[in-house]
Amino acid sequence: MLQGKFIKENIEILRLLESGGTANVYEAYDHWAQKKVAVKALYKSVYKDKFIRDKFKQEANIYLKLTHPNIVKLKDFISSSDTDFLVMEYVEGLTLSNYIMTVSGPLADEQISSIFIQIMFGFAHAHHNGIFHLDIKPSNIMIDSKGIVKILDFGISTLKDSKNNNGRLLGTPLYMSPEQVQKKETNRLSDIYSLGVTLFYAATANLPFDNISISELFNKIIEEKLPRIENYYPYANPQIQNIIDKATMKNPDSRYQTCEEFAYEIQNKL
Repeated sequence: MLQGKFIKENIEILRLLESGGTANVYEAYDHWAQKKVAVKALYKSVYKDKFIRDKFKQEANIYLKLTHPNIVKLKDFISSSDTDFLVMEYVEGLTLSNYIMTVSGPLADEQISSIFIQIMFGFAHAHHNGIFHLDIKPSNIMIDSKGIVKILDFGISTLKDSKNNNGRLLGTPLYMSPEQVQKKETNRLSDIYSLGVTLFYAATANLPFDNISISELFNKIIEEKLPRIENYYPYANPQIQNIIDKATMKNPDSRYQTCEEFAYEIQNKL
Protein backbone atom coordinates (compact mmCIF):
# COMPACT_ATOMS: atom_id res chain seq x y z
CA MET A 1 0.00 0.00 0.00
CA LEU A 2 1.09 3.57 -0.59
CA GLN A 3 0.03 5.32 2.65
CA GLY A 4 2.74 7.70 3.85
CA LYS A 5 4.69 7.53 0.60
CA PHE A 6 5.44 10.32 -1.86
CA ILE A 7 4.65 9.53 -5.50
CA LYS A 8 6.24 12.87 -6.46
CA GLU A 9 8.24 15.29 -4.35
CA ASN A 10 5.06 17.21 -3.49
CA ILE A 11 2.35 14.51 -3.50
CA GLU A 12 2.04 12.49 -0.27
CA ILE A 13 -0.43 9.60 -0.06
CA LEU A 14 -2.55 9.80 3.12
CA ARG A 15 -5.10 6.99 3.03
CA LEU A 16 -6.99 4.58 0.79
CA LEU A 17 -10.44 5.80 -0.22
CA GLU A 18 -11.65 2.95 -2.41
CA SER A 19 -10.53 0.08 -4.60
CA GLY A 20 -11.83 -0.50 -8.13
CA GLY A 21 -11.38 -3.05 -10.86
CA THR A 22 -8.02 -1.75 -12.07
CA ALA A 23 -6.97 0.98 -9.63
CA ASN A 24 -6.97 2.23 -6.05
CA VAL A 25 -8.08 5.77 -5.20
CA TYR A 26 -6.27 7.55 -2.37
CA GLU A 27 -6.66 10.76 -0.44
CA ALA A 28 -3.34 12.62 -0.79
CA TYR A 29 -1.81 15.98 0.01
CA ASP A 30 -0.14 18.37 -2.43
CA HIS A 31 2.49 20.14 -0.32
CA TRP A 32 3.13 22.76 -3.02
CA ALA A 33 -0.53 23.75 -3.44
CA GLN A 34 -1.21 23.08 0.28
CA LYS A 35 -4.45 21.23 -0.39
CA LYS A 36 -5.82 17.73 -0.60
CA VAL A 37 -5.92 15.88 -3.90
CA ALA A 38 -7.23 12.48 -4.96
CA VAL A 39 -4.78 10.04 -6.53
CA LYS A 40 -5.91 7.18 -8.74
CA ALA A 41 -3.14 4.54 -8.86
CA LEU A 42 -3.20 1.78 -11.46
CA TYR A 43 -2.64 -1.65 -9.92
CA LYS A 44 0.86 -2.91 -10.56
CA SER A 45 -0.67 -6.30 -11.41
CA VAL A 46 -2.44 -4.87 -14.48
CA TYR A 47 0.25 -2.40 -15.54
CA LYS A 48 1.62 -4.84 -18.10
CA ASP A 49 -1.75 -5.08 -19.82
CA LYS A 50 -1.28 -2.63 -22.70
CA PHE A 51 -5.03 -2.15 -23.21
CA ILE A 52 -5.61 -1.19 -19.57
CA ARG A 53 -2.53 1.03 -19.45
CA ASP A 54 -3.57 2.80 -22.66
CA LYS A 55 -7.10 3.32 -21.27
CA PHE A 56 -5.59 4.88 -18.15
CA LYS A 57 -3.57 7.31 -20.26
CA GLN A 58 -6.62 8.00 -22.38
CA GLU A 59 -8.55 8.86 -19.21
CA ALA A 60 -5.97 11.56 -18.47
CA ASN A 61 -6.30 12.93 -22.01
CA ILE A 62 -10.09 12.91 -21.71
CA TYR A 63 -9.97 15.05 -18.56
CA LEU A 64 -7.81 17.57 -20.44
CA LYS A 65 -10.70 18.00 -22.91
CA LEU A 66 -13.22 18.64 -20.13
CA THR A 67 -13.54 21.95 -18.31
CA HIS A 68 -16.84 22.06 -16.48
CA PRO A 69 -17.87 22.82 -12.88
CA ASN A 70 -19.70 19.48 -12.64
CA ILE A 71 -16.74 17.34 -13.76
CA VAL A 72 -13.78 16.62 -11.49
CA LYS A 73 -10.53 18.24 -12.69
CA LEU A 74 -7.23 16.56 -13.56
CA LYS A 75 -4.24 18.07 -11.75
CA ASP A 76 -1.34 15.88 -12.95
CA PHE A 77 -0.37 12.59 -14.59
CA ILE A 78 2.60 10.79 -13.04
CA SER A 79 4.32 7.78 -14.58
CA SER A 80 6.77 5.54 -12.74
CA SER A 81 8.65 2.39 -13.70
CA ASP A 82 5.84 0.05 -12.58
CA THR A 83 2.59 2.03 -12.52
CA ASP A 84 0.83 5.30 -13.43
CA PHE A 85 -1.06 7.84 -11.32
CA LEU A 86 -3.81 10.36 -12.00
CA VAL A 87 -3.79 13.31 -9.59
CA MET A 88 -7.30 14.71 -9.39
CA GLU A 89 -9.28 17.44 -7.68
CA TYR A 90 -10.33 16.24 -4.22
CA VAL A 91 -14.06 16.44 -3.54
CA GLU A 92 -15.28 16.68 0.07
CA GLY A 93 -18.67 15.03 0.11
CA LEU A 94 -20.55 11.82 -0.59
CA THR A 95 -21.19 9.78 -3.68
CA LEU A 96 -24.80 9.86 -4.80
CA SER A 97 -25.13 6.20 -3.77
CA ASN A 98 -23.81 6.90 -0.24
CA TYR A 99 -25.95 10.02 0.03
CA ILE A 100 -29.09 8.03 -0.78
CA MET A 101 -28.10 5.11 1.49
CA THR A 102 -27.05 7.15 4.53
CA VAL A 103 -28.74 10.57 4.32
CA SER A 104 -31.82 10.89 2.17
CA GLY A 105 -33.33 7.60 1.10
CA PRO A 106 -35.38 8.11 -2.10
CA LEU A 107 -34.80 11.67 -3.26
CA ALA A 108 -37.59 14.23 -3.15
CA ASP A 109 -38.58 15.90 -6.42
CA GLU A 110 -36.69 19.08 -5.51
CA GLN A 111 -33.52 17.09 -4.78
CA ILE A 112 -33.82 15.13 -8.02
CA SER A 113 -34.25 18.34 -9.98
CA SER A 114 -31.29 20.09 -8.36
CA ILE A 115 -28.92 17.13 -8.59
CA PHE A 116 -29.88 15.72 -11.97
CA ILE A 117 -29.89 19.00 -13.84
CA GLN A 118 -26.26 19.44 -12.77
CA ILE A 119 -25.53 15.86 -13.81
CA MET A 120 -27.09 16.45 -17.22
CA PHE A 121 -25.12 19.65 -17.78
CA GLY A 122 -21.88 17.86 -16.97
CA PHE A 123 -22.55 14.99 -19.33
CA ALA A 124 -23.83 17.34 -22.02
CA HIS A 125 -20.42 19.03 -21.90
CA ALA A 126 -18.69 15.66 -22.27
CA HIS A 127 -20.92 14.64 -25.16
CA HIS A 128 -20.35 17.94 -26.97
CA ASN A 129 -16.65 17.15 -26.75
CA GLY A 130 -17.19 13.73 -28.29
CA ILE A 131 -16.73 11.80 -25.02
CA PHE A 132 -19.05 9.02 -23.87
CA HIS A 133 -18.68 7.93 -20.24
CA LEU A 134 -20.15 4.37 -20.42
CA ASP A 135 -19.94 3.72 -16.68
CA ILE A 136 -22.54 6.11 -15.28
CA LYS A 137 -23.79 5.06 -11.85
CA PRO A 138 -24.44 6.74 -8.48
CA SER A 139 -20.99 5.82 -7.12
CA ASN A 140 -19.37 7.82 -9.95
CA ILE A 141 -21.27 10.97 -9.03
CA MET A 142 -20.17 13.03 -6.02
CA ILE A 143 -22.17 15.65 -4.15
CA ASP A 144 -19.99 18.08 -2.23
CA SER A 145 -20.82 19.89 1.00
CA LYS A 146 -22.39 22.78 -0.96
CA GLY A 147 -24.61 20.54 -3.08
CA ILE A 148 -22.41 20.80 -6.18
CA VAL A 149 -22.29 17.68 -8.35
CA LYS A 150 -18.93 16.34 -9.54
CA ILE A 151 -18.78 13.55 -12.13
CA LEU A 152 -15.98 11.03 -11.63
CA ASP A 153 -14.19 8.21 -13.41
CA PHE A 154 -13.91 8.46 -17.18
CA GLY A 155 -11.76 5.31 -17.05
CA ILE A 156 -13.62 3.27 -19.67
CA SER A 157 -14.95 6.22 -21.66
CA THR A 158 -14.63 6.31 -25.40
CA LEU A 159 -14.02 9.14 -27.82
CA LYS A 160 -16.27 9.72 -30.79
CA ASP A 161 -15.05 7.77 -33.86
CA SER A 162 -12.71 5.62 -31.72
CA LYS A 163 -12.95 1.86 -31.33
CA ASN A 164 -15.38 0.80 -28.61
CA ASN A 165 -13.02 -0.79 -26.09
CA ASN A 166 -11.79 -3.41 -28.56
CA GLY A 167 -14.94 -5.48 -28.13
CA ARG A 168 -14.43 -5.86 -24.37
CA LEU A 169 -17.49 -5.68 -22.14
CA LEU A 170 -16.62 -2.89 -19.72
CA GLY A 171 -18.84 -1.11 -17.26
CA THR A 172 -21.25 -1.90 -14.43
CA PRO A 173 -23.83 -4.48 -15.58
CA LEU A 174 -26.81 -3.10 -13.61
CA TYR A 175 -26.51 0.26 -15.39
CA MET A 176 -25.61 -0.93 -18.90
CA SER A 177 -27.72 -0.14 -21.94
CA PRO A 178 -29.02 -2.92 -24.23
CA GLU A 179 -26.47 -2.04 -26.91
CA GLN A 180 -23.68 -2.11 -24.34
CA VAL A 181 -24.45 -5.62 -23.08
CA GLN A 182 -24.68 -6.80 -26.69
CA LYS A 183 -21.29 -5.21 -27.47
CA LYS A 184 -22.83 -3.05 -30.17
CA GLU A 185 -21.86 0.51 -31.01
CA THR A 186 -22.21 2.84 -28.00
CA ASN A 187 -22.54 6.62 -27.89
CA ARG A 188 -24.21 9.43 -25.93
CA LEU A 189 -27.54 7.56 -26.10
CA SER A 190 -25.99 4.71 -24.14
CA ASP A 191 -25.08 7.22 -21.43
CA ILE A 192 -28.66 8.52 -21.48
CA TYR A 193 -29.95 4.98 -20.80
CA SER A 194 -27.57 4.66 -17.83
CA LEU A 195 -28.73 8.05 -16.55
CA GLY A 196 -32.30 6.72 -16.68
CA VAL A 197 -31.31 3.75 -14.49
CA THR A 198 -29.50 6.16 -12.15
CA LEU A 199 -32.69 8.22 -11.91
CA PHE A 200 -34.60 5.02 -11.05
CA TYR A 201 -32.21 4.43 -8.16
CA ALA A 202 -32.43 8.05 -7.00
CA ALA A 203 -36.24 7.94 -6.98
CA THR A 204 -36.59 4.57 -5.22
CA ALA A 205 -33.29 3.85 -3.39
CA ASN A 206 -33.47 0.49 -5.18
CA LEU A 207 -32.03 -1.02 -8.34
CA PRO A 208 -34.12 -2.59 -11.09
CA PHE A 209 -33.35 -6.23 -11.99
CA ASP A 210 -31.29 -6.75 -8.83
CA ASN A 211 -30.29 -10.07 -7.19
CA ILE A 212 -30.36 -12.17 -10.36
CA SER A 213 -27.65 -13.83 -12.41
CA ILE A 214 -25.69 -11.91 -15.02
CA SER A 215 -27.30 -13.86 -17.87
CA GLU A 216 -30.79 -13.14 -16.48
CA LEU A 217 -29.87 -9.50 -15.98
CA PHE A 218 -28.64 -9.10 -19.55
CA ASN A 219 -31.77 -10.77 -20.93
CA LYS A 220 -33.97 -8.39 -18.96
CA ILE A 221 -31.96 -5.34 -20.06
CA ILE A 222 -32.36 -6.40 -23.69
CA GLU A 223 -36.01 -7.49 -23.57
CA GLU A 224 -37.91 -5.95 -20.62
CA LYS A 225 -38.89 -2.49 -19.46
CA LEU A 226 -37.61 -1.38 -16.09
CA PRO A 227 -39.99 -2.25 -13.21
CA ARG A 228 -42.49 0.39 -12.09
CA ILE A 229 -41.01 2.72 -9.47
CA GLU A 230 -44.24 2.64 -7.44
CA ASN A 231 -43.50 -1.02 -6.67
CA TYR A 232 -40.40 0.14 -4.77
CA TYR A 233 -41.51 3.54 -3.47
CA PRO A 234 -45.27 4.23 -3.62
CA TYR A 235 -44.81 7.98 -3.03
CA ALA A 236 -42.70 8.53 -6.15
CA ASN A 237 -43.97 11.14 -8.59
CA PRO A 238 -45.58 9.42 -11.64
CA GLN A 239 -43.90 12.02 -13.86
CA ILE A 240 -40.55 10.49 -12.88
CA GLN A 241 -41.79 7.15 -14.26
CA ASN A 242 -42.51 8.79 -17.62
CA ILE A 243 -39.03 10.33 -17.71
CA ILE A 244 -37.36 7.01 -16.82
CA ASP A 245 -39.39 5.18 -19.47
CA LYS A 246 -38.29 7.63 -22.16
CA ALA A 247 -34.63 7.53 -21.13
CA THR A 248 -34.49 3.72 -21.06
CA MET A 249 -36.23 2.83 -24.29
CA LYS A 250 -34.68 -0.24 -25.91
CA ASN A 251 -34.31 1.54 -29.24
CA PRO A 252 -31.71 4.31 -28.74
CA ASP A 253 -33.47 6.52 -31.30
CA SER A 254 -36.56 6.57 -29.06
CA ARG A 255 -34.70 7.91 -26.01
CA TYR A 256 -33.97 11.53 -25.19
CA GLN A 257 -31.49 12.48 -27.85
CA THR A 258 -29.42 14.86 -25.71
CA CYS A 259 -28.79 15.48 -22.03
CA GLU A 260 -30.20 18.98 -22.52
CA GLU A 261 -33.52 17.43 -23.59
CA PHE A 262 -33.39 15.11 -20.56
CA ALA A 263 -32.66 18.08 -18.25
CA TYR A 264 -35.53 20.08 -19.76
CA GLU A 265 -37.98 17.29 -18.96
CA ILE A 266 -36.79 17.10 -15.36
CA GLN A 267 -36.89 20.87 -14.91
CA ASN A 268 -40.40 21.22 -16.34
CA LYS A 269 -42.11 18.11 -14.96
CA LEU A 270 -40.83 17.96 -11.39
